[in-house]
Amino acid sequence: MREGRAYALLAENDDEDTHISIDGICEALHVDMKDLREKIRIASRAGLDSVLMSFVEGRTQTTALFEQLLRQVKEFSPVLVILETAADLFAGNENDRGQVRQFLSNICGRIATETGAAVVICAHPSVEGMRSGGGSGGSTAWNNTLRSRLWLRRDVDDHDGEVDPDVRLLELKKANFAQRGTTLTLRWVDGVFVLQGKKGLPLASASQQAREAQEIVAARYDSGIPFSPHPQARGRWLGNWVMETFRKSRKAATRLVDNWVGDGLLVEIRQAHEHRTVLCTPEQAKKSACERGAMKRSAHA
Repeated sequence: MREGRAYALLAENDDEDTHISIDGICEALHVDMKDLREKIRIASRAGLDSVLMSFVEGRTQTTALFEQLLRQVKEFSPVLVILETAADLFAGNENDRGQVRQFLSNICGRIATETGAAVVICAHPSVEGMRSGGGSGGSTAWNNTLRSRLWLRRDVDDHDGEVDPDVRLLELKKANFAQRGTTLTLRWVDGVFVLQGKKGLPLASASQQAREAQEIVAARYDSGIPFSPHPQARGRWLGNWVMETFRKSRKAATRLVDNWVGDGLLVEIRQAHEHRTVLCTPEQAKKSACERGAMKRSAHA
């Protein structure tokens, strides 16, 4: 998947639901809402009729909403289109192979063909699909017509008890151009699912990363080898630690350090005797200021 814009039609979400979800994702990725301008477009349609295809006397019929959707997607030129959920968009019989195939081909397939975007359609599995471990539901055409299928499921034991309520498993059930069976472990942290890191440890959330940064900055400051907030400091730049610890790119590490300083979580102070700026915590900065003030008063006395 190449980087680019994303368009989402969310039939189950209202604007508030969408805002809460996006805000959590932005915090986890350390980006601002304003950074998403002209990069994503979301139609939240909870409570509205979102049918894209209906069937009249056995014949398929696309709706005015679909034509509007197709037109907007073409104008926006995304690389990814998300449609959810199938139950809200498909007004046919989910067990009718012909109707399901018509829907997937003439709605999802048409969007992909005419725009060049990858199309993801979300659907709920049936009770039997969850029980069997296949994650499917309705006609086999839901699986067979698509190029790939992912199933997001709970991590349960043999007695259907959740091993960890905050964990979800994303399993690749079908793939025409990749190996099947791959499973990613996701953990719910501060309002967003994050990829579980190495050795079974979840990747740190935004708040956890900030706390870890404060701890290491405080320790380095007390030890006399403080970090610098500037990349020009090379080995002393805090961004090096961020890249290694949280597996961030240089650009993302730079943004993180700048955000921590801008938000007051870390403080940049100048060490006059060494002609350099260093990082410390707000508590350390306050203590340093008090000590400098005491030294000045002592000198004047």
